[in-house]
Amino acid sequence: MKVLFIGNSITLHSPAPDIGWYGNYGMAASCEENDYVHTLCRLIEQRGKKVDAHVYNAADFERNPDSFDLVTLSNLRDFQADIIIVRLIENVPRDKLQSFGAAYVKLLEYINKNRRGKVFCTGSFWKNDEGDKILREAAFEYGASFISLEMVQSGEFQAIGQFEH
Repeated sequence: MKVLFIGNSITLHSPAPDIGWYGNYGMAASCEENDYVHTLCRLIEQRGKKVDAHVYNAADFERNPDSFDLVTLSNLRDFQADIIIVRLIENVPRDKLQSFGAAYVKLLEYINKNRRGKVFCTGSFWKNDEGDKILREAAFEYGASFISLEMVQSGEFQAIGQFEH
């Protein structure tokens, strides 16, 4: 089963010693095996499916939704994932939230051009009602499933205080 993860530092962040980050996994986790990418892959494999995962940090798309060139993501589209999980919103500047929604739909259309894969869009890791509304509407417009992350926003499921940044 091919699974594509598109997200920001919560999905994948390479080492950045200048901010006290030495991992090469999702920043919201205490260790690699606890980030959501590795946890979900492990759960799928426990159900008898071999996972071929591709993980991509799309923070640049978040920061520049109006000018981001989707063609740079052709390798993600060519991966032809069975499942696509999109975990974005935290780095979108407030003044670009509305345009982000339209760009987000275009991203989904580009990545899953033939609509081969099942798409799951998550809400914000941090409380962001306006951002979640935009994501929910974009997921609905595209025909993707929307998954709220409200249950993890309390801090109980976050590695707060375990890292410098």
